Formats: sequence, structure tokens, C-alpha cells
Amino acid sequence: MDVLRELLSEIPGNTLCRNVLTEAYCALFEDVASVATHKSKNVIRSLFPQLASRWDDIAVDDAGNPVLTMSGKQQTYIEYFERTIRNMFFHDGANQKFEPGVTRIAYGELKLENRGQDSRKLASLKKIVKLISEGHAGEYDGDLNGMSYDELETRFGTVVQKADDELKEKLASADYQASDYVIKEIPDYKSATKFFKYTNPDSPWCITHMENMWRSYTADGMNRVYFAYRPNFRRMKPVKGPDAPLDSYGLSLISIIVDPWGTLRAVTTRWNHANGGSDQAMDATQLSNVLGGNVFELCPPTAMPERHVERIDNDSIRIGDQVWMSHNLQMRTNRRRGIVHVGDETYFTWNAAMEVAAAYGNGWRLPTMDDWDKLIETCGGYKKAGLNLKSTEGWRPGVDDENGNGFDTYGFDAKPAGKYNRYHGRRGVGCKRHFAFFWTSDRCEDSFEWARYVELNYLDTGASTSIGKLSGTDMVGLSVRLVRNA
Repeated sequence: MDVLRELLSEIPGNTLCRNVLTEAYCALFEDVASVATHKSKNVIRSLFPQLASRWDDIAVDDAGNPVLTMSGKQQTYIEYFERTIRNMFFHDGANQKFEPGVTRIAYGELKLENRGQDSRKLASLKKIVKLISEGHAGEYDGDLNGMSYDELETRFGTVVQKADDELKEKLASADYQASDYVIKEIPDYKSATKFFKYTNPDSPWCITHMENMWRSYTADGMNRVYFAYRPNFRRMKPVKGPDAPLDSYGLSLISIIVDPWGTLRAVTTRWNHANGGSDQAMDATQLSNVLGGNVFELCPPTAMPERHVERIDNDSIRIGDQVWMSHNLQMRTNRRRGIVHVGDETYFTWNAAMEVAAAYGNGWRLPTMDDWDKLIETCGGYKKAGLNLKSTEGWRPGVDDENGNGFDTYGFDAKPAGKYNRYHGRRGVGCKRHFAFFWTSDRCEDSFEWARYVELNYLDTGASTSIGKLSGTDMVGLSVRLVRNA
């Protein structure tokens, strides 16, 4: 791209020659890149032979519209998948030699085509590939020596985690000079579009005018987006300074995307990809110095699972300072006690849940509403916890056929078991695939005939609470998860 900039510097702006030259250069660049990465297309095709007839169709979004590239061109599904790999793993300088191996692991093992069933591992894989690129490139072939994610994690996971911890400790203890930046969280695409007119007119941020790119960069809501701007950014003209893209104009408006594991997914100045800009315009240390504070405190991630999650055994997992069962409690049917087992799920009346929990032993108990509040806060708050707690399969598609499944970020694996009531048809189970309901040990203060429960549903990413009847014809059976103090 430096060659292109030198050529364009000799041509007046807004001329036909300039536009033709730019398009020709970009086409040549994409052809060269595709030659270097054609193996990833072969890997994708081999992983999904059942889709052989679809790969060369035009990729469309949920509304049936073509998914366009940054330059506004249509792309096939195979091109879209390949671009996703390149955008996720190689935009920050990782060696593109390893694209076949990354593709095999990301799509084959980690289900990237389902928007990342294991987002934590995908984020870790990205760091591992960058580490291999920087210090071990000669030890691995393009397929990463055929190693699985777990094998790579065994070798490099500790090193990556240590580097992350050291960086965060360094940023937390550093001294910073105060700045005048305003930092604003951008919660959704509609909010981002309001900044479109303030981005570089020759190379605007895609997340401010392309919803599919917003969804890609945010991982459908997993990553948080912040815009940091100086008070006078609206009045600044796009005039290139000597330090572009880190000149006055570029630094007057910065896009910051943070993933749940405290990694900068992208940092882009106002110049975007013009004048030497990129998705990695600054690293965490540089950005913290510009903003006048630790970027991970100024722009906190949704959650940081590495610091909250620990698998204890097949039945329990540590999340924060709590230990939860990693699956719903299962027992045989005992209708006299209020326990019904249907299919692969067990449903308990509230009295049965309290009785079973009290007899379970080893510190386990039926969680209080405070226990659930703590879990939900750890897992992203009431607006995002559902996405992180729900299982990666089994949920009905939500609004506009959006995927109702979750990311199971913490290993909680909340399945849409629904609830039991003898009036719910022949088997008595209602809302299966739509909802997950979990009893708490809290009765309602104004009526002891009702108790509180927590609800996750297929329609959104959050969590909510409600109340259920303890006796009479309206009595229900819900799922049970036990908790104990860590």
C-alpha cells in the first residue's frame, strides 16, 4: 500500500485516473493475497462437504441481502468464510502462512461457522498464532503441524496467559498524564451510525455504516465498542499531519473494541486504513498513554473469563468466587415428592428442590437470589448474561431467525429445558427449546405461596427473574442448579 500512496501523491484528487489506479491496485493486491491463502478455501471445502453446492453462491445476510466487502463488492460464501478468518486472526500481523491450520481448528474444532461456539478458545487461538508467528514460525508448517487446539494450548497457553497478566499489571500500576478525552460506550449499531458523518470521508469506519461488519467486529454482542474523542473532534478537518495516522486529526476520534478476555480486538483512529492506518493503530500501552489511563479500566470488557472460570470436575465449575453445578440436577421420577423426569431433563417443584438440596451434602445448596445476582453480574449483567450462560445448541431461533443459542462462555451450559406442568400436553413439558427456568430458595416476601426463579430465553441475550406457584393446580416443576461457596 505504500507504493499506491506514492503513486496517488502524484495524481490530483477526485480524478478518474486516480480511481481507476486505486481499483486496479486493490484488485492486484487481492489476487496476490488470494494466491497466498487459497489453501484455506480448500480446508473450508473439505470440512463441509455437505455444502459443496453452496460455497460459490453469493453470500447473503439474515435479510437476504448480499454481504458486501469493504469496497462494496459481492462475495461468495467461500470468500466470506475466508475473509472472516483473515479478519479475525491475521489483521494484526500474524503470519498468514498459518491460515490453513487456523482455518482447520477454527471451523473444524471450534465451530466458527456458528459464530463461535467457544469464543474463549477462539480468542486464545488468536494469541497463540501471533506468538508462534513472532517466535516459532520456523517450527511449524502452514497446518500448524496438524496439532489440535488443546495441543497448542498445552504448549503455549501458560506463556500467553503470563504475558496477558504481566501487561495488565503493568498498565494498572503505571502513571498517566490526564487527558481531555471523552470515552463513550457504543451499545449497538444504531448508536454507531450517528458517528458515520464524523469519520474520514475517504475511508470511513465500516462499523458505522455496515451492520454486518458491526456484528462481525462485536461477535454479535460479545465484544464491547467504545469511541474516544476530543471535545473539538466535530470541527476538525481531515488534514494529514506528519504522524498520521496518529496525528491530531486521527487521534481526535478513536474506535476501541475490547473482547471479554481483556484483549483489544481492534483500535482504529479516525483515518481508518488511510495514511498507514489499520485495525491495530495502537497497542494497549500506547492507547493507555493517549487516553491518560489504563485502557482496560477506561474501556472495561464485558467479562474476563480466564480470571473467573476453573473446571473443578465433570460436575462442577468455579465462576468468580462461586462453585456451580455444570449441569442441571438429574433424578428419577418420584411424583409423590414432586420430581418428574421427562426425556433428558428432571423437573422439581419448589418444595422438592429445597428438600433435595438440603439432603445433597458436601456444601451444596439451592441458590438464593443473591447467588444468582452474583453469577449474572460476573457473566455480563442482566443484559448479556444469557448469551454467556446458554448452551451452544438446542435453543430455538429468536427474532428474525437470529440464532437463539448462547456461547456457553463459562461452561454453565444452560439448556432450554422449559418447565413441567400437568396441563402442558401429554408429557407435561412446556416451553422446551424456548426457555430455561431455575429455582431459587427465596420465597416472595408478600406471599409465601410463590417463590422466585431465574429465566433465560431464546429471544434475547439477557437474563430475568419471575415467580412460580408453590401449590395448587398452577404448581410448576423447574430445573435445579446447586451452588456452594468456593
